[in-house]
Amino acid sequence: MGAHKTSAHPTEKQLVRCDVCGYLCKTHCLARHREKHQPHRERTWICHICGKGYFDRSQMRDHIRIVHTEVRISCPHDNCGSIFSRHSSLRRHLEVKHDSAGPRFPCPKCDKVFKVKTYLSQHLLSKVHGGPGDFRARQRHAKKLQAQAQEKDSSV
Repeated sequence: MGAHKTSAHPTEKQLVRCDVCGYLCKTHCLARHREKHQPHRERTWICHICGKGYFDRSQMRDHIRIVHTEVRISCPHDNCGSIFSRHSSLRRHLEVKHDSAGPRFPCPKCDKVFKVKTYLSQHLLSKVHGGPGDFRARQRHAKKLQAQAQEKDSSV
């Protein structure tokens, strides 16, 4: 159980940050994540139904399951109306939207409380607390920090 917890649920100290967008991931996942930032990357995985291209097999499989299959799982709560293509998505939805119990992640800078740690992280990076805001702004901010660090290194 300890090995699973360490590998499947790493602490923030065990994660590395993408120097382009600030995305946090495990060390062995960073190279694959960085591929998303390559400007002329070829979409080699093509959907056999509609011809849409994807960068990797898992993206294409997700597309086929979500867009081209009839699997739809409805939220059991009255007046919700949310529909999902994965049981895991329904579980996450139930935890976040309908479960009043469970862990809470309070923002250290304001009164907001989040049910999901990732949502707290996104909130802290948002413009609300002086962060760079949206994805493109975070990319620009990360590039600016990288350029500053390189300037600092070259002046030493």
